[in-house]
Amino acid sequence: VEYMDKVVLPTMQKENYVFEWGSYPATMPAKDVTVYGQFIPQIFAGGINIRINKAEGYAEVIKYGNTVTSSTAVVIPDTVTLEGVKYPVTRIADNAFNGFKQLASVTLPKSLVYIGEQAFRDCQSLTTITIPENVTEISYGTFMYCGKLTEVKLRSEERRVGKECRS
Repeated sequence: VEYMDKVVLPTMQKENYVFEWGSYPATMPAKDVTVYGQFIPQIFAGGINIRINKAEGYAEVIKYGNTVTSSTAVVIPDTVTLEGVKYPVTRIADNAFNGFKQLASVTLPKSLVYIGEQAFRDCQSLTTITIPENVTEISYGTFMYCGKLTEVKLRSEERRVGKECRS
């Protein structure tokens, strides 16, 4: 086997799953390398990529896709169903909506408990948002650079709000 400076891994497909390759050396050695991967359950709903953690029994919004870029309103579902099992959407991942400048409104699910770092960063058209009462953590920079955001409605008092949640 000759030294290679670029590795192209094949695309694996399975309905409602994405395949993620494991890590491999930055510099490929001049010998065979085994790279492992796994299928990760993922649903695409209304332009939203939602990853399912079957072991823990929850779903997490990981990214707002480009399929509905003209939309200014997003509704995140309370639950998603995979293979006949319902999973509550309890988390919004770091950077999930980061840079979605035209987002004016978002409806968060009642099942939500965690909002990740910079999840809504640079959503320049967002004006108000209501945080469901089950949310216990709003991470660092969640609403950073949301210049039109004038109101964040909190319904519970016990919350952990990250540093520089909004600038």
